[in-house]
Amino acid sequence: MNADLLRQRRNLIAISAVLLIFDFANVTIAKISVLGTELLVGNARILMVCAWILWGYFFLRYYQYWRVEPDRHIRAAFTERFDKYARSYPNGKPIQDSYGQEYKYKISRTAFARWAYTLQGYDPVKEGVIDGATYNLPVWKLAAWSVQSVAFVCVQTPHATDHILPFALAVAAPITTFLTKWQLFTAGF
Repeated sequence: MNADLLRQRRNLIAISAVLLIFDFANVTIAKISVLGTELLVGNARILMVCAWILWGYFFLRYYQYWRVEPDRHIRAAFTERFDKYARSYPNGKPIQDSYGQEYKYKISRTAFARWAYTLQGYDPVKEGVIDGATYNLPVWKLAAWSVQSVAFVCVQTPHATDHILPFALAVAAPITTFLTKWQLFTAGF
């Protein structure tokens, strides 16, 4: 992660955390101390509006720097783990062809909620990939592989905390504010 992205990540996490803490702790601002001088706050809503403007700015900046980051590795880590699960289907271990090469596989959708799993091997006579056995792939199995792969990336690699956590906190801040202030929004109606 480059230094610019790290700085934007830090700013977004900090402002999102402050906004979340303010909502959950129900903080009210009366005074602010700046360089040893105490300032009495007449309208604390202005400070919250400024905080939300900063949040929007930091969110945009993090997103911009995140988009130009050359390789985030999240998709590769997910695909690698998903591939590990898929290769062991249908009998629990990778299948090899008569040449000792591990079969490749192809997952394709055959209907709205139906998927097929096709083994593919290399045929030296035809000098190309040929389709082997095809199995019905239950949707729950595909979903389970996806969930397990996401859980692995989130828990076992730093990719989720490096790149996704700032987005999760940033999205949680306005949702939390909306939900905790819902009574205030609806009280006027």
